Amino acid sequence: MLIGAIYRSTRVLTTQEWLNNVEDMLGHINNSWDGLLILTGHMNIDLLNQNCATTRQYNELLEVFHLQQMVQEPTRVSRHSSSLIDHIATNCPNRITHTDKLPRRYFCLCQGRTFEAKIYIFIRYMKNFDEQVFVDDLEQAPFSLIYSSDDPDFQLDLLNSILV
Repeated sequence: MLIGAIYRSTRVLTTQEWLNNVEDMLGHINNSWDGLLILTGHMNIDLLNQNCATTRQYNELLEVFHLQQMVQEPTRVSRHSSSLIDHIATNCPNRITHTDKLPRRYFCLCQGRTFEAKIYIFIRYMKNFDEQVFVDDLEQAPFSLIYSSDDPDFQLDLLNSILV
């Protein structure tokens, strides 16, 4: 199982640069990985706004790599609007048994043929930061993905994505 957590900020990259980098990353993963892939994060692309060009381009990107968006409910709701900007996409939708909203974030449950227990994915809040748990998580991070490209800028983007 490969889990990628992404945060998209327009202060770092333009939307088009970000989409191009994600496409490159998914292309590298697609060429070297044939197992369960879960792409999750705060994409800042509102999937409820199907008229937006960015939303259409992002959905096309997911479709090209056979990834299905699993979260269907709004992830940000205010008095005046709602949006679906936190995403969980996977290449094995039948292995995602449930998505639900925690305070401010979604999580998913996966149950696969080779897993005996359900796997819970949570976003860590810094308020309850535990250094040892953080170190343990870093030891499990897929840093080998960085070497799937010879482009140092793309490698840095991958490293940032893994760390975020």
